Amino acid sequence: MRGVYDAYFTSYFKSWLNNINYLGDKKYITAFTPRLAATDVNTGYFFDIYPDGRLISVVRDPKNWFPSARRHKTEKNKYADIDAALDQWVENTQAMIRNRKNHGDRVCIVRFEDLIDKTSAVMEYLSGYLDIEFSDVLLTPSFNGNPIAANTSFNVENSGIIKSASARYKTLTRDEVRKIDQKTSDVYQRVLDETGKW
Repeated sequence: MRGVYDAYFTSYFKSWLNNINYLGDKKYITAFTPRLAATDVNTGYFFDIYPDGRLISVVRDPKNWFPSARRHKTEKNKYADIDAALDQWVENTQAMIRNRKNHGDRVCIVRFEDLIDKTSAVMEYLSGYLDIEFSDVLLTPSFNGNPIAANTSFNVENSGIIKSASARYKTLTRDEVRKIDQKTSDVYQRVLDETGKW
C-alpha cells in the first residue's frame, strides 16, 4: 500500500507545472484534507501506511471557528445551523484528543490562535518536532516559497497572516457565545491540555 501512495503522490505533484520542489530526497510530503483524522479507521490507515508519518491537527477556539464556518459558500451550508456545526466541531476535537492518546508523539495538536499570534514560536517548535531546518519561509503562508493569500471565508486583499482571524468571536451575539460555551467548553479545555507548549 505504501508503494501505491508513493506512486500517487509522485505523479500528483509532478503534474504541477509550477512545482519547483520536485528534485532531491523528501523527508516529508504535506497534505491536508478536512476530517481525515476524524475516525479511528482513517487515522489507523494513515499510520499503517506511514509509520514514520506525523499528524498535525489544528484546533481553533470554537468562538473564532464558528463565524468563519458559517460563511462558507457551499450549495448547502452545513454550518448554517449552529447546533449542527458545533456538534461537528466537538466530534473533530474529540478525535484529536483520541488520536493523541492512541498514537502519542506521532500526533501534534496546535492551537490555531497560537499559529496566528505566536507564529515564530509555533513554527520553530514544529520544525524541531519534524526534525527539519527552520527557515523564515515558515513564517508566511506560501507556495514554492512565494507568499499566498490565506484560505478564508472572509475577504482578503493581501497575502500573509490575517491577525484578525483570532478575534472573529467579536462578531458573535451574546446568545451565540453562551451556546458555544455550553456545548464546547469542556472538550475545548481537554484539547488545550494536549496542545504543544511554545
